[in-house]
Amino acid sequence: MDQDLSPSQYNQYNVRLGVWTNKSRGPVLGATLTVSKQDANLLISFMAFFIGYVGTRFWRVICIVLHRLYSTSKPMDAVYHQRQAILRNASSASSALSLFLRASLAWRRAKARCFVRILPGLVSAVCCLCAFVVAGGFSGRILTAIGDEVLLDGANCSTIKFARSELAIYLTWQIETLSAAINYAFNCYSSGITSSTLACNTYVVDKLPTAVMGFKAPCPFQGNICRSNTSNLLLDTGFIDSNDHLGLNFDPENRILFRKVLQCAPLITEGHDASYKIPGFNYTQYDYGNGFVRDLNYTRTELNYTYEVRDWESQYKEDYNKLATLTKSFILRSIYADVINRTHSPSTQFIPAPNLRRTDADMCLVFLSGNGVVFSDATHDNWYRGNVPCHKLLDEGNKRTFQYCPEDAASPIACLEQFQVCNGNVSRCGPLASFENAWREAAEAFDSRSGAFVNEAASRLTWFMLLIDSYPTRLFKLISSAGSDSLLSRHNLANGVQRRLLKNQWQLDVIFWWSTSLAVTQATFVEASRGIIDPSLARLREFPSNGAQKEMCMSQKITSTAHDSFSLFGVLFTFIAGFLIIITSYILEPLFAYLYRKSRYREYSHLEWTANGTLQLQRLAHEGQGLQDWAKCDEEVPITDPMVYLASLDISDLDHPRLCYPGPSNRSDQGSEQHAFDVSSGGSNNVSNTFDEERINMNYSQQQNPPAQSLYAYSANQDSEGEIEDMEHEEIELWGPLQTHRIS
Repeated sequence: MDQDLSPSQYNQYNVRLGVWTNKSRGPVLGATLTVSKQDANLLISFMAFFIGYVGTRFWRVICIVLHRLYSTSKPMDAVYHQRQAILRNASSASSALSLFLRASLAWRRAKARCFVRILPGLVSAVCCLCAFVVAGGFSGRILTAIGDEVLLDGANCSTIKFARSELAIYLTWQIETLSAAINYAFNCYSSGITSSTLACNTYVVDKLPTAVMGFKAPCPFQGNICRSNTSNLLLDTGFIDSNDHLGLNFDPENRILFRKVLQCAPLITEGHDASYKIPGFNYTQYDYGNGFVRDLNYTRTELNYTYEVRDWESQYKEDYNKLATLTKSFILRSIYADVINRTHSPSTQFIPAPNLRRTDADMCLVFLSGNGVVFSDATHDNWYRGNVPCHKLLDEGNKRTFQYCPEDAASPIACLEQFQVCNGNVSRCGPLASFENAWREAAEAFDSRSGAFVNEAASRLTWFMLLIDSYPTRLFKLISSAGSDSLLSRHNLANGVQRRLLKNQWQLDVIFWWSTSLAVTQATFVEASRGIIDPSLARLREFPSNGAQKEMCMSQKITSTAHDSFSLFGVLFTFIAGFLIIITSYILEPLFAYLYRKSRYREYSHLEWTANGTLQLQRLAHEGQGLQDWAKCDEEVPITDPMVYLASLDISDLDHPRLCYPGPSNRSDQGSEQHAFDVSSGGSNNVSNTFDEERINMNYSQQQNPPAQSLYAYSANQDSEGEIEDMEHEEIELWGPLQTHRIS
């Protein structure tokens, strides 16, 4: 392992890039593409461009449909022909919208209902434009609506195990872990604080839920040992889903449901305390069951008390040094009694007295000592109990006031921790019990024998509970490592003086412990998936032992601002639907042309679409001036003899510009004499053969049918429906309904 890792590298996560399945969304909608932020920006930009282009092609489809829908061979007015021309030539919905609006304004004073006839096309343009503008603008948000969840690589997955030989290193790691969790709990779990900051956006949820928070819980013990029977604290997470809350990407049937319950109550000290003196030292001993001490060889010796601390006088001498109190803080000590197989384990630190003993929960006694800290106001909290006037002060009005000290040398809280795990759903659960019993007695729910976790489900449970146990998620580990830093009241402690506290301050402190424990639980699985990368902890690493446990490491999700995850379904759907629209827009015109040529399908609609094209309208305008040498008149681009000059624009009347005929030297009927093509040699022009053949027909046509002077002069000699036999060349009038005839 690299020995020169920078501190910033310890906070980096290895994210798996590419395609993976977010199993909380199912196999189809859960298909996810994760890329770096830079690549995501490129993809979003391209997607916006692509959607915009699809919008133009979709408008083309609308134009084709509307144009053919409105097409008729009956004589129609100018509004009809302008509408058809706009539908044929507007390349986008925005240009069509502009033209439709201008047409509406131009015809606004006409008596006919011109606007009503233009309205459908205008509305279609508005809808198309708005839909694709919004889709393009929000394409990134639509595609990333799956969230910013990413999957960790997990190749270096490992946790940390306790070793007596490395105790100092282990405790340092535990303190650093708790310090980060305390900051996270303060920033992200505190009520009234929004969790949208960067400090709270690593895990799949900002904070784990608390289903029950009871401030009026009864005493969980017997014998009236609690200070109150009606104002104790009960906290319950409910069932935490390994996928939804912890980010383990499991199938629904393989998920683990985890529940934690905490009950706490301040205890009375009367009858449980005793003074103990040795030369030069005075102590107060508290008896809530026999405790144990261990020597350097971890040999256990039983005691006749639970905990001892310097007595009250030693902590608050009348002639105390005021300068020394500036750095004073509370002393917090935890003593635990854990239960295995419904009895206390050999590692327990004390055996609870009968009225405290519970075999269905682990117990943690927490002792709070003032250690010279004084209270600015009398404090009636059941744990702090700072009610004893102990130091006289003079205020600005020369009135004598007091600071207050705790009633006892130490004040105890007893907390019960219970756990429960389920396999997949709440119908397959173990009992609500101590940590070890909850694990062991869930074997049946995980289809395994007690103590022999051999199948995949049981192996996942083993790794799951091992991670929770290896990190300081349990109360006694949290308090023994963090000490008084775990108290919420410390934020009002300055210069050895504790400012005013609420009457239920102890409950707020316990809730903060609870929040810190949940924050550590969130970090546990993420840090395990990343693995222990600190070189100083290399000897303490513990790795998953089988494939099921390694799969858990490869299934950890977090959220990342350095990456983006796209719905693969959304990406593919956008591209496939877009390409279908594009292909459809390009196929429709050739398809209708093919149907026309094969079966004369809707011949008038097809020829009107062709004739309304920009270049065909240009041809019609010049043919109206007698320039008849044109070929490919039923296609997109008509062509003429390259040596024939077309009419130019006459702007002598600026309010009415018109085409100006260039003169007799360039007339099409003289073009064959002045600019004859060399048909035998093929000529230099690619279309010469076409024009030689067309010119014969055109000259004959001009002799038989002189150029039309008006709609009525031309239409009088034609069948209104226009019989079409051979459409190699059509004479199409610029005004009036489309007329066609065969040149024989």
